[in-house]
Amino acid sequence: MEYPNALIYDEVLNDLYDYFFVADLDNMARFKEAQDLDDDLLSPLVSSEQGDRIVEQGVMLALPGITNRPYHLLFKHGAAATLAAPGNQVIHHKGGYLLEVTSGRVHLFTVPLLMDWSGRRAFVQDNKPSFALPKGHYRVEVLAGFLNGDPEGDAAIELLFTKAAPFQPQIDLQYRFALPDC
Repeated sequence: MEYPNALIYDEVLNDLYDYFFVADLDNMARFKEAQDLDDDLLSPLVSSEQGDRIVEQGVMLALPGITNRPYHLLFKHGAAATLAAPGNQVIHHKGGYLLEVTSGRVHLFTVPLLMDWSGRRAFVQDNKPSFALPKGHYRVEVLAGFLNGDPEGDAAIELLFTKAAPFQPQIDLQYRFALPDC
């Protein structure tokens, strides 16, 4: 498939957990140090206000409800949504997310990285989907749906990044990006 102005990864899996996360890994490391967190980042993120704080401060996007299936992952900077184009089917479209980029690259990762931050970070940097962005703050829109409008295949998640001044995100942290089963 060819989609202009998009970096696309095919067959992206959720590692059997219903979450995708997107973050600048250096910014995550800074947050971990500032909060004096252990290498198991998952526990404090799900059992305390740390999870809300990390999203509200623009350190990480948490996308719950990711159904266990292969996805096309589309990263776009300053361009119109591919999923919103005719012939595709948008199930979810949420904006208002904030993400700070401090290293010039964001990565998509899953729950296992958060369970062993130091041990798995290099693997994520070398093997997981990533997208180069100039340093700064970004307003992020998340779309989930089906390319070619076909719920039997071609499930997709699209992340649209627009440079922005820091702002207070207005998001529903419990919103689930689940797609209907085939």
